[in-house]
Formats: sequence, structure tokens, C-alpha cells
Amino acid sequence: VLHDLIFPNICTEHKGHHHHHHHDHVHDSAVSSVSIVTEGTLDLDEVDDWLERVIEEKGEDLYRMKGVLSVDGSDQRYVFQGVHSMLDGCPGKTWEPNEKRINKLVFIGRNLDETALRKGFRGCLV
Repeated sequence: VLHDLIFPNICTEHKGHHHHHHHDHVHDSAVSSVSIVTEGTLDLDEVDDWLERVIEEKGEDLYRMKGVLSVDGSDQRYVFQGVHSMLDGCPGKTWEPNEKRINKLVFIGRNLDETALRKGFRGCLV
């Protein structure tokens, strides 16, 4: 899933394009966010399988997810975002030779299991 979404040329530029959204929101104490910031490289197939499982299990409760990933065997960072069960991604800029490869992900949703998300992510590290 993620592999197919990241590699095609699906990146679009939105320079100078601003969206203003006004919504009435009901605050829900079950809504939270989980941020994961970890150095290292990831096995793309493992990430793909893991995110597919997360979507299957939490799709309706998973409002948003975004991330910048360091993928094993690639000199480029990969940027992805998702809303509910839809994922989109593209290659980003190249990692600098001495730059620490830090993965950054955030999940926003209802009843998120932070421990399970962190464990699943760690299982994708090379």
C-alpha cells in the first residue's frame, strides 16, 4: 500500500496556495495524538504491512497521520500523509551525508493505543 503510494510521481506542489477551513468542532476527550520521533532506517515492506494493519484496525477512528521516513536503501526521505483509510506519499529531499536520519510520525484519532503504535513502528526498524 504505502510502497505503491510513495514511489509513483504523485507529489504535487502547492506553493502560494492557502486553504482556509472553518468547521464547527465538538471536543471529544477520546481524541488524542501520538507522535513518534526515532532515529534509524525502516524496512519499507514492514512499514507498508504495519500501516495497513493500523488502517484495518483503526481506520474509522484514525483521523489523520503524517510522517517523514528514512527508508533503508534510499538516499531520499519519504513523506506521507493519510486521512482515515487513504494514504498518499512521495519521495522528499535527499538526506545530507552526515545528517541523522530521524523518522517523524504523528497519528491523530480517537482511542489511539500509543503503546501498540510505538511497538509496531519499532518492528519496522532495520
